[in-house]
Amino acid sequence: MADLISKAIGKKNKDDINILSTTKATQLNTLADLKSYDAKLGEVISTKGYYSVGDKGHGKYVIVNTGTADEGYIVALNNGLKAKLIHSGVIYARQYGVKLDDATDDTVRLNAFFKMFGQAKLVVNDGIAVTSAPLIVKGKWREDTAVTLHNNSIRKLTFDNATIRYNGVADKCAVMLWNHYNSVIDGLAIDRTSVKCYVDMTMMWHNELRNFDIPQLCMNKDTSIITETISTKSLQTNKFSRGYISGGNLRMDSTGTWINSMHFYDVDFDADQSDYVVEIYGNSTYQNITFNKCDLSYAAKSIFFINETVANSCSIKLDSCYLDSSIPYTEDSQWKGFRLVVNGGIEASSNSSTKDLLYTKDFMKSYRMGSYGANADTMPSMNMNLSKNGDLFCTVPTAGSWIATDPNITYSFKTGDSSITGNILTATFLNNATTYFYGVNAPITGAYTAGLRLKLVSGTGKLQLGFGSYRDVDLSQVAVGEEFVITSGGFGNNIKNAGTALSFSFTLLNKGTDNVVVEISEMFIVAGLQARFMLPLHPNAQVLRRSGVATLRPINVPLGTPFYDETLNKQILRASGYWVDGNGIPVWTPSKYYALDSKVVTGNNYYQCTASGTTGTTMPTHTTGTATDGTVTWTFVKSII
Repeated sequence: MADLISKAIGKKNKDDINILSTTKATQLNTLADLKSYDAKLGEVISTKGYYSVGDKGHGKYVIVNTGTADEGYIVALNNGLKAKLIHSGVIYARQYGVKLDDATDDTVRLNAFFKMFGQAKLVVNDGIAVTSAPLIVKGKWREDTAVTLHNNSIRKLTFDNATIRYNGVADKCAVMLWNHYNSVIDGLAIDRTSVKCYVDMTMMWHNELRNFDIPQLCMNKDTSIITETISTKSLQTNKFSRGYISGGNLRMDSTGTWINSMHFYDVDFDADQSDYVVEIYGNSTYQNITFNKCDLSYAAKSIFFINETVANSCSIKLDSCYLDSSIPYTEDSQWKGFRLVVNGGIEASSNSSTKDLLYTKDFMKSYRMGSYGANADTMPSMNMNLSKNGDLFCTVPTAGSWIATDPNITYSFKTGDSSITGNILTATFLNNATTYFYGVNAPITGAYTAGLRLKLVSGTGKLQLGFGSYRDVDLSQVAVGEEFVITSGGFGNNIKNAGTALSFSFTLLNKGTDNVVVEISEMFIVAGLQARFMLPLHPNAQVLRRSGVATLRPINVPLGTPFYDETLNKQILRASGYWVDGNGIPVWTPSKYYALDSKVVTGNNYYQCTASGTTGTTMPTHTTGTATDGTVTWTFVKSII
């Protein structure tokens, strides 16, 4: 008996489906015709359009007597009944009255359409939708409690050959994505002639935004536009792929919540109208942010802006990303709880946002500084300079064939502390002219980078470096007395064959009335695509840890480890339990016990203890008689120069 009842019920359901699919539908032209038609309960009706025949808003409906009318899925009829849209899993925006005609304001109808998210795959296709207020796209949150459907499968919203043109209030949200779990938003695009706006999101777990083209991507920038209760503002395990951010940047805010596992793949951050590529706000938890094959080479100040120290350490990984070595990772070199790993970075080409004018102090904050990557993306501690006189050890311009002579350029040397040898080459351009700095023969076939570290003394014009291609620096933009670097870094055609003589040209163009005078501290030719300087391989050079505070001297280091003490203004060495100078005399140290007749050194002065005790905080500097450091008395012995 039970089997007979089951078969009967099954047959009835099958018959109902067949009625909808096989019953000949009444044909009407538009939705207005449907509303005015005196339909009967259960009747099936087809329309040829929403507003007019052929406008792609056509649909098939079954007449019912329940449901909340929304002028799309449920349409209220004039006779009191309702028409329910029949679909096979896909609903189109035009079936909700969205015109996409690049003229009509579609904000209201799109928001009505988006309320169907999760009930079917939603498609916005073929046209431009003009909007004047935020589009609120609320998803379906995870259904894993005892009272729900336990349905956490994927849900989709697709923009197919469709674009949003936002004409609302400037600097406001154009699209808000929220309450999504396992959603895919595909093809979201905001027309680049739109009023300045952004896409915002909150309460997003395990979603993907792909094939997008938007002006700015934000996380928790302004959630006040959501009128419903937001149970969490957290964002977790979201993927962003094949996207383009035009003019703006990525802005994340973890205030009062957390942002974990944000992953970007093949995203072009064209932040040429922004100071930063990524802005990070809030001191709550961030975890695991990755950028894979992304373009991060456009920004005015730095790649990352970090507003404040985060509660927990966060890893940021850049893998095979497009970078510009003239743009630092962070503007202030402070990571505030974040840790950066860089692998396989690719240098931006010369026609990207690579900066021509780069002050040395900014170069030292380049994107390679602060990286914990396993490869050579970190600033090298040593390199081989293939320029013949890169350290200016030779002070005779005509000796050794290291520079080309020209009657329009005069040379002289001066001493200074900005070069390893203490030699600085002063070049005076009497007229527009070109010289060449010569290098050794290329040891292998490959890419090489050339450059100069120099300072403008006077004059106007344009300096040009030539090394396969040319880089120009307009001297009117250079601050007099400020050291800067001009480099071929970023050129795409600086490949040299093995055995080819390496040399680069240095030219003055567009000379003004006065002579142009520059001071050159170093010239370099190095293998690879990264500009490097300071010649740490030179036999006169050493790289030392340094500090101006005695209490910051390292302790757990091997005996003999060198350290440069800025207070003493000299190099010191680690001994057993204390520090000594090059002659083995112990270095004066605060808060340390010294016995009678102990000898110490401070700077170039030697002292002998005449009253034992634990030292104070005032380092002895007197050059005659005796004095105390606050507690211990010291007698001047001699000065050693």
